Amino acid sequence: MNQTGWLRKLFIALAFAVPVLLLAISALVRKHQFINNQGQAAIRLDLTRSNFAKLKYEPVTDTPEFKARVEGIVIKGTEFLSPLQESALKAGVYDMIMAFHMGTYEAYRNFRTPIQAEFNERAIAYHRKVLTNFYVPPDQKLPDSAESITKLIWEKDYGGNAFADYWKGVCITNVQIEVEQTNRMPSALFNFATNMDNMGVREIMPTFRFARSPEAILRDSGRLLYATSTLDIKPLEPDPAFPVFMRYYWDEASAKWLPWEMSSGNSQVRKRDPMF
Repeated sequence: MNQTGWLRKLFIALAFAVPVLLLAISALVRKHQFINNQGQAAIRLDLTRSNFAKLKYEPVTDTPEFKARVEGIVIKGTEFLSPLQESALKAGVYDMIMAFHMGTYEAYRNFRTPIQAEFNERAIAYHRKVLTNFYVPPDQKLPDSAESITKLIWEKDYGGNAFADYWKGVCITNVQIEVEQTNRMPSALFNFATNMDNMGVREIMPTFRFARSPEAILRDSGRLLYATSTLDIKPLEPDPAFPVFMRYYWDEASAKWLPWEMSSGNSQVRKRDPMF
């Protein structure tokens, strides 16, 4: 074989081999980057979990003293509020805390439905599925009404009595409440939460909706007044401390702050989630 023929064969062999080699190297680099990113994510998660654990949590109690601590929280954006709206917003935050501390269905409804509300059929279907798969014997018929289903899931979820003393403490000094007024729909609460310290964000499906929705109020009045709160919660063990993100909107017709959206800042392994 002359030298030219040999070089041609070598060139052809290299033309096939080099791309394969480059693909193999690229795969190894991507695998290394994936492992490295996973390791960095685990480190960040551990640091975030540790930071929440180090906060000072005030024990939640059904007392005038604890209520006064919540009423003393400074709200950002008070220029948009009347004294009535400001005190009503703090009362709404207090009612949410009490719902997941006292754990009664009545306390939950006091927080969740300050006015008459409609059931979210998608949530009711999900609650039925959970009850059927985990809590109700196969030979037991579920109640027909959405009200009964909601009360039953509240009382039976997570093995029963899940929300009694669930929120043990709140970092009062870290509570953030911001009020904003807008002429267009704001970005979803989930998007807000992902930009805050968290251990993975989980959007919580609403069990209720109100006839006067934020979209309807904005359409009819041309503006929407809403509030976003962030609370760092110390739950019942074994769950770690985590942030809860809550959004309300102002309904002028009822003169109430209505619960709008809720997200949990812990999507890791946990025993409980708030119900919304």
